[in-house]
Amino acid sequence: MTSGRANGTSDRTLLLAIAGGHLETHCVLLDLDGHALASRSTRTASPQHVGFDESARVIGELVNATVTAAEVADARAVRRLVVFIAGADTPEDRRELEQRLAKFYPHAALTVDNDIHAILWAGLRRPSGVAVLADDGMNAIARSATGMTAGYLAFGQVSGEWGGRIGLGREVLYAASRAEDLRGPQTSLQYYVAAHLGRSTVREALIACRARGELDRELPGLADLLFVADDEGDDVACGLVDRLADEVVIMATAAMKRARVNPAGSDVILAGSLLTRGHRRLDDRVDEQFHRLVPGLSITRMSVTPVVGAALAGIGAERGGPALGDDLMNSIISGISALPEQAPVRPAEDRGGMA
Repeated sequence: MTSGRANGTSDRTLLLAIAGGHLETHCVLLDLDGHALASRSTRTASPQHVGFDESARVIGELVNATVTAAEVADARAVRRLVVFIAGADTPEDRRELEQRLAKFYPHAALTVDNDIHAILWAGLRRPSGVAVLADDGMNAIARSATGMTAGYLAFGQVSGEWGGRIGLGREVLYAASRAEDLRGPQTSLQYYVAAHLGRSTVREALIACRARGELDRELPGLADLLFVADDEGDDVACGLVDRLADEVVIMATAAMKRARVNPAGSDVILAGSLLTRGHRRLDDRVDEQFHRLVPGLSITRMSVTPVVGAALAGIGAERGGPALGDDLMNSIISGISALPEQAPVRPAEDRGGMA
């Protein structure tokens, strides 16, 4: 591998883009033209799951491994760090993490925010818009042309959240249990759940999962059963899919209203496994609701890796305005794809030692 100086990194302004969810954290080192120089990944660094000290340590080791992979001659060339991470939900959360991360590159500008911002910046093609993420959980963020934003606390049901693969998994279990013991309407979900969990009844499946401590782990997979039953016209499943579509639109439009986003000429970015799976009835209902309630929106479903959004946010901040357009995004994506594959970074503690 050639050195950072030979690669010309010594006279270029560089930035580090970091995006992480509840399973994985990804880091890319790139220049302001979107040329990716190195990319590494590691396990989750969400402070919600691992705490702020551990989050900063994992991110710090990931950043160092990425810069080392690019053989950057002068670390001062890194002028900005953008960290979009799950679990950084409140201003206090962000300050806690910023204080711990500032020591790694004290000369660089630092941005810390929730991972939903990565989705927004990855999909935004106009000055204003809204992003909705429907994966294991649900979240949304809206941004006006003046930079005003509005989003939600991602604390689960206690903060008003409904849906996501985990939430839908609970709904599937609830409906299946009540159908089996006759407290609720009949639904094919009771048979799908029992078969999926390898038991003859839902009751047996619940008892077995609880005994093994695996009930929560099974919830996301149960959400997939919902769409199978919906395709067959099951009334209970259809009702839940309708509610999911409505929730996506409610989250988006409420955030847009609070951020004072003008719908005309704004983007709607839909991301996450639930909104990019290609389920026709869900997609059609979402689109119909958007066009009925807020005509003029441009709807995009995207599965671009979130770190691309962090990179675009960083480039925009350095340029003094939003970094919009497909050309720049495609350059970043192709650059990351062209980099040699690297094994995930294992933080020192995971290797049995301390950094």
